[in-house]
Amino acid sequence: MGTFWASGWAVRHGENPYVEYPPLTWKPGAFGKDGAPVLDLNLNPPSMLPVFSLLSRIPLRTATNAWTVTSTVLFIGIAAVLIRRYRPERKPVWWFLTCSATIMTLGLQQIYAALLAIILAAWFLLESDHDIAAGILLGVLTAIKPNLGVWPLFLALSGRLKLILPAGATAAVLSIIPVFLYGTAVYPEWWRATGIDSHSIFPADISIAGTFTRLGTRPVGLAIALVLLILLALLVRAGKPPLYETTGIALCTSILCSPLGWLEYILFLAPILFAKRWTLPIAISAWLLWINPAFIDPQPYASHWSAFFRGLIYFVPMCILLFEYSRPALRALMARWQPNYDLSAVSDG
Repeated sequence: MGTFWASGWAVRHGENPYVEYPPLTWKPGAFGKDGAPVLDLNLNPPSMLPVFSLLSRIPLRTATNAWTVTSTVLFIGIAAVLIRRYRPERKPVWWFLTCSATIMTLGLQQIYAALLAIILAAWFLLESDHDIAAGILLGVLTAIKPNLGVWPLFLALSGRLKLILPAGATAAVLSIIPVFLYGTAVYPEWWRATGIDSHSIFPADISIAGTFTRLGTRPVGLAIALVLLILLALLVRAGKPPLYETTGIALCTSILCSPLGWLEYILFLAPILFAKRWTLPIAISAWLLWINPAFIDPQPYASHWSAFFRGLIYFVPMCILLFEYSRPALRALMARWQPNYDLSAVSDG
């Protein structure tokens, strides 16, 4: 919250919101207080600056407490709505309320509870075939977290074309507003901040780029992520999976193929994790993703290999989830490629 508050204060006073403002900007030690300091700059896009600007008008302690209470209420409310809607087993409920992503969101006063509320509303609208209203909310999500733009894109590729125009228009409007409020420099400032980010040393960055960064080969990870994104887009276009599977593919892709994919992003999968009974692969993956990073973080100054292998505890389950949601589309393609023989044309002899 100190990082967000400082960023809001800076933009209100004509300063760069994407640089450090000690002592407010959070600067924890990597893997413990004795580790190398990691500068926790605000990496949210400029579309969030008006929110942080308003937040900075409230005393920091009050803002922190209010944000934590609001997030807690949102999590409980979201769980209640999902339970009422899907009548799930106890496992998804327990997972959602106690997983590390929920705990870290509350402990660090992150924005993911609010994002999840928007995701849930968009999901319900999609289930009810209100694609235009859903598109507007998907545009809001894309403006706040650009990696979530994969979701409306894949939905359009699967055949739900009505939502792409409202999603694109909403995202564009919300992204342009900060230019008029804060000037054209705001986007280059954001871009420079993302370029110096060092969060990928943490195993909790579960993206492909983050996984390869811990091996010292980030460009390889970015290239693989781009190729995977293209292949999955082609798969969705050709296989036309239903809403549930398309959303699963899109949300997993938005995490794995993002330049930075925090473990907390798995909260975005909550609606589809509640919507259907868990298969064994999904259950195993979900419970591995439930584990708190504190139990797997390497010691300060550990080797790249140590951080890499610890990160596989999260990375592999994400890949399994992606494969599980992709299977219907893959089966549809395989069935289409199999030759069709007209047995009636074959003679008895």
